Amino acid sequence: GVAVAGAVVFSHCMGTISSLITSVEGVEERCQQKNRAVAEYLQFREVPSVLKRRVKRHFNNSWRKSAEPYDETTILSELSASLRLEVLYEIGVRHREALPLFKGLFPESLGHIVCLLRPCAFDDGEAVYSWGDLAADMYFVVSGSVELSRSGKKRSGPRPARTSVLSPRPRSGDS
Repeated sequence: GVAVAGAVVFSHCMGTISSLITSVEGVEERCQQKNRAVAEYLQFREVPSVLKRRVKRHFNNSWRKSAEPYDETTILSELSASLRLEVLYEIGVRHREALPLFKGLFPESLGHIVCLLRPCAFDDGEAVYSWGDLAADMYFVVSGSVELSRSGKKRSGPRPARTSVLSPRPRSGDS
């Protein structure tokens, strides 16, 4: 009896470990496939080598820190409503401190927003956006800093430049 129970528990543990290893290898393979597709695209468009390296670094940083390799929308949509809310709750609780703008939201709502976010990285001195660009994206600075200016001119003081956050109006400064 005890030996059979031990064998069942051992097999379950081995199956779970194998599943986790396969999952990690699957994510790595999907990232490698995306890297190959980006490299082929950049080659097709004859992008200069220096820019190719920057683009590849951008995608590597983004994919490694995001749910991009997973089909998160499908995974969440295939869960029961109660299980999906539990997962979104846990995601929201885990990210509450990093996103103080949303501190008044229920954790489930914050979890949903977090699932919509896509990380991006910028090189030092690289423009996040420029004056006149449509304000179609919102950025959260997780590490580093951003300097705002207006039309390429640096400004000092507590309010360097206003920028529209949620409206599709043109940007009123450079960053």
